[in-house]
Amino acid sequence: MAGRKPIEIDLRKVEEYAQVCDSEEEIALALGVSYGTFQNRKRDSSEFCEAVKKGRAKANIFVGGKLMEKIKNGDTASIIFYLKTRAGWKETSRTELTGANGGAVKVESAIDLSGVSLENLKAAKALLNVKDE
Repeated sequence: MAGRKPIEIDLRKVEEYAQVCDSEEEIALALGVSYGTFQNRKRDSSEFCEAVKKGRAKANIFVGGKLMEKIKNGDTASIIFYLKTRAGWKETSRTELTGANGGAVKVESAIDLSGVSLENLKAAKALLNVKDE
């Protein structure tokens, strides 16, 4: 019993769609094949896999070139974007809290133990290894 004839997929289309599609699922849809077929072809054909990689690379080159043009023209937002995504820059925000007159922050809390029996308090104290003063 012979297997099914493989679906013909134009590698030029694979490369073209890889440039504009957001995901491999979209590339498969644009090619008119199932995602499973797409994955199988990628696994079984180095030419197919390379067409996907080449398409993605071409898109990155195109977009990166446009970004560099804007950077060369002094576009501040583009410069900041580049530094954050490629040069590891990040914005940080630091907040310091102080108490009255710049002193330490005082935290006062009282736990209401009025409903706890003396026996339970002693048991809790023993568990915490607290010594009497």
